[in-house]
Amino acid sequence: MTPDINERLDRIEKLLNKQIEDQSKFNERLETYQKASDRVANLAFTVVTASAAVVVLAPAVKVLAEFFASTMSK
Repeated sequence: MTPDINERLDRIEKLLNKQIEDQSKFNERLETYQKASDRVANLAFTVVTASAAVVVLAPAVKVLAEFFASTMSK
């Protein structure tokens, strides 16, 4: 092969290696983003579930407390 072709092949090889390296970095960042996104979604679900539990259970606890208070005072 001529020196010109060898130089072009070397340049193409460097560009390809850089592209592979960039793609690898992008994949790592994407994976990190996906994990963080999943964690945020899980946290939001947990907060909503806990809030719903408080809304549902708070009146029941109040009624039970009043019931036990009234039976203890008798």
